[in-house]
Amino acid sequence: MGITRVVCLKIDTFRQFRDITIPFGDSVTLIAGQNGTSKSTLLGMLAQPFSFGVARGATARKPDKSRYTENYHGLGLHEFMDLTGKPFMYDCDDVFRLSKEYDFGKKYQYEIELSLPASAGTNLPNNCLLTKSRDRKDKSSKDRITGMRFVTGPGASHKPGEGNFPHPVIYLGLNRLWPLAVTKNCTFSGDDLSDRDRRWHVKEYNKILCLDENDNSAKFMDTTEKRKFITPESSDYDGESCSAGQDNLSQLLTAILSFRGLKKKLGVRYQGGILLIDELDATLHAFAQDKLLEMLCDVSNELGLQIIATSHSLRLLEKAYHSNLKKDVEILYLSNSDGTIVLQEFSTYQDLSDHLKVEPTPPPTKRPRKVSVVFEDNEGTFLFNQICGSKLRHYITRANTASLSGGHLKNLADMSKSLPELRDMVFIPDGDLGKTWARPPKNLLALPGDKRPETLVYQHLYSMKDADPFWKKCGTTYTKQFALTRQGGNSLEKGENKEWVKKWYKEQSPYWGRSNQNVFKSWVQAHKTECLKFCKKFVKLLNGRYRGEVPKDVIDRMFAQFKEP
Repeated sequence: MGITRVVCLKIDTFRQFRDITIPFGDSVTLIAGQNGTSKSTLLGMLAQPFSFGVARGATARKPDKSRYTENYHGLGLHEFMDLTGKPFMYDCDDVFRLSKEYDFGKKYQYEIELSLPASAGTNLPNNCLLTKSRDRKDKSSKDRITGMRFVTGPGASHKPGEGNFPHPVIYLGLNRLWPLAVTKNCTFSGDDLSDRDRRWHVKEYNKILCLDENDNSAKFMDTTEKRKFITPESSDYDGESCSAGQDNLSQLLTAILSFRGLKKKLGVRYQGGILLIDELDATLHAFAQDKLLEMLCDVSNELGLQIIATSHSLRLLEKAYHSNLKKDVEILYLSNSDGTIVLQEFSTYQDLSDHLKVEPTPPPTKRPRKVSVVFEDNEGTFLFNQICGSKLRHYITRANTASLSGGHLKNLADMSKSLPELRDMVFIPDGDLGKTWARPPKNLLALPGDKRPETLVYQHLYSMKDADPFWKKCGTTYTKQFALTRQGGNSLEKGENKEWVKKWYKEQSPYWGRSNQNVFKSWVQAHKTECLKFCKKFVKLLNGRYRGEVPKDVIDRMFAQFKEP
């Protein structure tokens, strides 16, 4: 079964729309925006180019002979009715009122682009339909415009079998919210409702409204002011005594059951449909809005429905942004820019919310609290500083457990597995201590190299040539012979001797600059690959704990120092 879908509207001019393309999602599309941004107008423009059968003219009530698709050829599409007894077609007059002063006489034009099943025997150039306005004129005085009509076709031509595209549409407007209290008459019909449809209606009604009325039944109710629809029936109430929310939900469920019935009747010829809903969230409490959106996503996939609805609900929009429904929900936000309706994109829900509330979020008055980074001792801090530089000074606070010994860092890191207060800290042990964890905590990252910093430095200098610029940088008379040979550093393995190497490191420190930066910088430059890998892991830990945002350019500059020239 292939599905026909609307890809986009390409609007040349229509009321406040000018030269704009508006895309639609395959499943559920929510159209948001402040009042007066033509959201309902958009629903009418979507409904206009479609019909399911011909209501007027020479081909009215005749079998389908569409030039666009052979899928429905031979079927009397006008015979297919929804559960309310209405054909599956609407035009813009059903959605919004045309103004004598501001619409009549205007030249409106837009295209609708479709995605059509490959097997449908389609014949629609570029899969696009053009809709244009035409003036209705007084027969006695052709200069007097009395109305406006719309003509749809593949272009300038309008041959037999062209016109509107055959595709079923249901539109639920705000007349569905007409208060039951002021309806002139409510009647309950004896129209049959299948057991399957009745059970589905009761189940979804209870689930969406968070009720425990599973023993309810359902039946049709008709009113003068709005269409017939399925209402709940219990031992305590029926459709006449429903709340506005119960009444609204019942009409939404009836529309979905209408498409389910159409799918069953058409069988393999079913190619989906369009459900248009104005003010989707009206009269429904927050939980019900959540569950309704979940249900609409489910039935959209089940029935191949494109569901396009307007909404002002921040609850629905937040759920569409932040929940797992975001893969099925497209959000369109319309705004008025100097008298023209534009499509506005927001990267975050907060931006959209601010715009709807006309209440910008003030910029933060101060930086978020820095992330605490804990080392074993000063040497670990010095090495870290040369790897990450000073670029992160605004985002982290450094501390070490030198006065407590390295064992205390291990204990604190292990405690962070169970204490939330410690999870926001990052623990950086020396390479040798880092190897002692069988199951390290997630906020622990050992320094590069698998040895203590003193050993790393010793072995780095031991492997360095006598002519390396490092020696003169430390002092004109500072040499490898003085730094190592004279001190007894006669083998690479000598640096593994903890007591000796610590004593040697302390004696040499005065020659290496402030915070021993010369020797650690030299080591980092000789081990760029290891240090870059460490940097990337640390940034990931930092981003998971810092309450603000570390600018991308700061991170990029830190990584850049490890690129080979």
